Formats: sequence, structure tokens, C-alpha cells
Amino acid sequence: MSLERRAVLDLGEGGDQWHRDRCGLGMSRGAMVALVLFVVSFAFDFKGRSGGSIAQYAMAVVNSISFLWLAAVYRLRLPFSGWSGLLFWLWVVFLAAGSVAAFFSEIAPGHYIRTIYPFVLFAEGYLVALWVGRDIKGAGVLVSTMLWVGIVSCVFTVWWGLHFTGMGFGDIRYQILSPLIPFVLVVGVFDLFISGRNRFWAFVLLVFVGALIMVSVTRGMFLVVGVVGAGALSALMWSGSSGPVSLSRQTVRSGIVALGVIAVMLVVAAVVAPDLWGRWLYRMFGAFQATSLWMRVAAAVGQWHQLTADLSSLLLGKGFGHTYHYASEYAATIGSYWRIGNMEASMWYPGEFMWITPLFYSGVLIGTAASGMLLLGVMRAVRTMRDLLRSPEWRSMRVRSLWLGSLGYLGFIGASFTANPFIFRQSALFMGLSLGLIYAIQSRPPSKIGGVVA
Repeated sequence: MSLERRAVLDLGEGGDQWHRDRCGLGMSRGAMVALVLFVVSFAFDFKGRSGGSIAQYAMAVVNSISFLWLAAVYRLRLPFSGWSGLLFWLWVVFLAAGSVAAFFSEIAPGHYIRTIYPFVLFAEGYLVALWVGRDIKGAGVLVSTMLWVGIVSCVFTVWWGLHFTGMGFGDIRYQILSPLIPFVLVVGVFDLFISGRNRFWAFVLLVFVGALIMVSVTRGMFLVVGVVGAGALSALMWSGSSGPVSLSRQTVRSGIVALGVIAVMLVVAAVVAPDLWGRWLYRMFGAFQATSLWMRVAAAVGQWHQLTADLSSLLLGKGFGHTYHYASEYAATIGSYWRIGNMEASMWYPGEFMWITPLFYSGVLIGTAASGMLLLGVMRAVRTMRDLLRSPEWRSMRVRSLWLGSLGYLGFIGASFTANPFIFRQSALFMGLSLGLIYAIQSRPPSKIGGVVA
């Protein structure tokens, strides 16, 4: 019996409509065009310039038009029940509370819009994935477009970083890292180690991304590699339905392939940047080794100090775009390596530690709820992966969207401790899309519906 037929029988009444949706009959060509435009809208977004530009405004216009187009096609179908509805409306309350606080704090309009926009894109991406993810064709178009946008962004960011800074590979750092690297990494890991499809292409993709991370001498990105790698390893250490196994032929084979990826990646990185190992030694063991960590801590503590300065700030927050300072008690730790300014420099962007900013913008109660929403997404991603591993179809390309959504969301969460995804429009949008893919099918866990999720 086909997977689709099993799903229809399992769902019972209403299954025929579900089957029609799953076969892609519910998604028009116009909706597919709008979906592609929506995902592509920020493919050429860039770092390194304060304020906006004509190109960035054009990207925002394309994104808004395509989102409204999709909203009209799907009649702005909002989630009102289940965990997907709870998560969405918690986020809406968070956006509203931070906006009200910004109004009463008289935040500069430019600062407010620039800061809240990625948080809005997260909600947009979440809704779009919920709308199209129930359609097998829509989910396929979505994840394929996300992959190509991720690759384009990685290549474009390298070119833009070198062009904008004027530095070469021997000096440049995070400026060459696309915010979408976590998702590109996930696709390579899935195709090479889980599905076993497009292995050569996935091998090249992982070597490319890994070499970029090495050349950038950015330690925090290895958190993403670790999170994604742990997810893939759990899949390889479990059989589909018989529980964990201590070691398997597939695990050994995948370990050898992984070592091959690492070896080629290191060779490529060393060829591109001959002084690579010296830079890594300095970052790991030199005087600068802990400075970046304590700068992040100082920024988070500085936001917390302002949040707890009075009761109204603690309960209502400071509003999107509010300025803050590095905590002065860390001046002795990072002051001698401070290259930007002094400890009193005012900042208004979200900061490099994601988990304090919701509280800073909307208060401890609503901010904690928003952070809890993100953690609920982590729990859902882990549960989805567990259900996938219990299904006999866990390696099938039919469940690709759930794997990419789950691992992709966990990858962005892994990056949140050293590089706030909500600083960048691209990563915020993709984080919402990944979370929406997880929740697109809620009627039954993958083990019950046969994993027909694209």
C-alpha cells in the first residue's frame, strides 16, 4: 500500500482532501512563483553598511509583495489551535509589547524598524512554511529554493566581504560568513549522511562551507557544526524501528566519509589562507582568546542592567531599538583589546546573545514567554527527529522537509549563543521557515502518517 493511501486511511474523515493537498493539487503556479520570490527576496542581502540602501529597500519590497500574495492565496490562514497557534500568537504579543514600549520610550523610527524587522520576518517565514508545508509540491519547492538561496548567499557574502572590506583571505574574518551557513550545512549533512542522495554534490557543499568557517577563524560557528553533527549522528546510531545500536556498518562508513570531508576542507582552507594555522593558534591560545566571549557577556549584562533599573522597565521592557551599553564591570577584561570604541559606546541593534533581547525589548514576563516559544520549537524539533527515526521511511527523501526543518532550526539555535540570528534578515527569515516546516504537519507524527512530508 502506498504511503499516500496509508496516510488517507489513518487520517479517516477528511483524508481525501488531505491527499489532494499532499499531491500538490492545491498549489497554483502563481503561488509557487510567489513562494520562490519570498524566499529569494533577501538572497543578496549584505553586511557592512549602516542604515539602508536602495538595494535593501528593493529586497524588502519584493519580500512584502510576495508575502501579501501568498497571504491572499491562502486567505491569511492563521493558526489558532495547537502548539503552532500558541507559538505564533506568543510571538505576536511579543512584537506588540516591544512596539508599545518603543513608542513610549520615543525610540528613533529608523532604529525601531531596523531592529524589529528581522523579528517580523521570522513570523512571516513561520506562516509561509505553515501554509505551503502541507502541500507536498509546496514543501519541495520551499526546501529546494531555500537551498539555492543559501548557496547564493554564501558565495555572494564571500565576494561582498572581500570587496567591501578590501581585505584578503589572510585577514578577513566573519565578513565572509553568510547568515545562512547553518541551513546549507544541514542540507549537505542530510544528503551525504542520512539520505545518501547527491553524495558528491553534498561532499563539495560541506567542504566549501567548512573551509569558509576555517578561513574566517570564527569559533562560534563550530557550535552549529556540533549541533547538526549530533543530530545526524543520532540518526546513524539508531535503526528505523529497533532502537539504538552500538555501532553499525553505516556509522563506520559515514565516519570515514566525515574524516574525508574534514581532510579536504582543511587542505582547501590552508591553500586559500596560508597563515591559517597561526591565526587559529592566536584565536585559541593568544591574548585575544576570551575577549570576544566576554564582550558578548558584557553586552548581555549591560542590557540586563538597563532592564532592571526600574520596575516599569522590568515589566514592560525598553522597546525595539533601545540603546544599551556594555557593562562597565567587564572593562578590565576586554578594555585592552577594545578596537571599536570605549565601554560607553551606545548600541541599539539586538546584540550577539539572542536570549536576553526578548526580555530587554518587551519585559521579563512577555520576553520570557517569547524565549520559551523558541525553546518549545527546540523540543518540537527533537521530537520530530525522534518520530522520524522510528519510521521505516526515515531515510527517504519524502521526509526531507522535516529533517531540514528540524536540523535547520537547531542549527540556528546553536548559532544564537555567539551570533544572534535576529541581527540579520536572512537568518531570521530562514529560522522562521525552518520552524514552520516542523509544524506544517501536526495531524499525526511522521511514524503514523508514513512520513509523507516532501
